[in-house]
Amino acid sequence: MLRLLISTALVLAGAAASGGAAAKDPWPHRWDVSVFLCGGIGLGVEERCPEGVATSSQIDAATVAVASDPRITEARLVDPEEGAEGFEHAAEWSNAPDKTDFSSFISAKDLPYSIDAEAVAEAIPDDMIEDFERIPGVTYVYVSPVMYWTGRADVRVQMCGPATEEDLSCAGRGAATGAEQAAVAAHLRALPGDPIVYEETPAHARWNYLTYLRRLGPRWKLPTDVHFSTTFWVDLDDTAGLTELLYRLIRLPGVREVSPN
Repeated sequence: MLRLLISTALVLAGAAASGGAAAKDPWPHRWDVSVFLCGGIGLGVEERCPEGVATSSQIDAATVAVASDPRITEARLVDPEEGAEGFEHAAEWSNAPDKTDFSSFISAKDLPYSIDAEAVAEAIPDDMIEDFERIPGVTYVYVSPVMYWTGRADVRVQMCGPATEEDLSCAGRGAATGAEQAAVAAHLRALPGDPIVYEETPAHARWNYLTYLRRLGPRWKLPTDVHFSTTFWVDLDDTAGLTELLYRLIRLPGVREVSPN
């Protein structure tokens, strides 16, 4: 269970209702790597895939090449069907009144095979991108830092922020009130299995965001006009019925978005 991976400092700082944001533990020093192969409607398909969809042998060879790279600690092939699953509930777990069902226009036939991998901290993102894009059948490689909350929670519940979020689910209503936040926190802590609930303050969310951008490198500018809201991160003892839980959470007042982590 994920709770076994959580540091004592993070638990002590974030589990109590009055504890505020989780402690600023060291960022997980790893990289997420996504290697997209020829096929679907992905980036670079026309320029990099003159022969069309990646063949079975190219898919196998690319998977082996990525997995055997010394910078990679783990890698696995993701088929289009699995890739499409992430779009199925993206809109349903939002409170937005004009939400769009992404699954209505993104399906398995639109997506290529891809390789999900994780790299060591010492790896240089630009070098990995350059090396992996040389592999036959590869169209595009994306590298990003492993997120701060990866491995620390099962569910993310973001509350409404400033009224400037006009195009999101909180349009016209402003930030979630203290009472709404307290109600959501109480609801989460009352779930079966004694879940651990972290309340991430806007200040910690900003630190999280800026740290992420800094790890991407100097070419990424740090915007000053981004607003942040309170977010609850929930570590469940039992993830059975997770989808049902997400549907229930999104109906609570003041909730902007709910998603599995």
